[in-house]
Amino acid sequence: MSRIVRCSLIQATNAAPPDASLSATKQAMIDKHVAYIEQAAKAGAQIVCLQEIFYGPYLCAEQTTRWYDFTEPIPDGPTIRLMRGLARQHRIALIVPCAPPAAPPKAGPKGPPHESPFHAKTQVFSALISAFSASLR
Repeated sequence: MSRIVRCSLIQATNAAPPDASLSATKQAMIDKHVAYIEQAAKAGAQIVCLQEIFYGPYLCAEQTTRWYDFTEPIPDGPTIRLMRGLARQHRIALIVPCAPPAAPPKAGPKGPPHESPFHAKTQVFSALISAFSASLR
């Protein structure tokens, strides 16, 4: 018996002008993505995946200190708490890439530590993850 799993991948342009404050940019992007998440859930998506560091520009490549304030704790930051609630409300698995504050760099086996202060991490939330996983077996 075949099972269909409906997925939604969301990638969006920046909703704020380049000179907007960090808080205005982040809020505009979160608002934009919340609407897309709701649209995907209403269309029947069971898994919704957001683009990396969805709440602003892809700051890892730029390495401008202006973006350091975009980081937030994982799993207890305000964006993650919001997304956890959306996953529960819409009964979906929600994949949320965010930028946590960086831990001090460690030297690796191939030399000095990586200089980037950003290490994107992904959180997966779902009110139904175990039931959904069981349904795929």
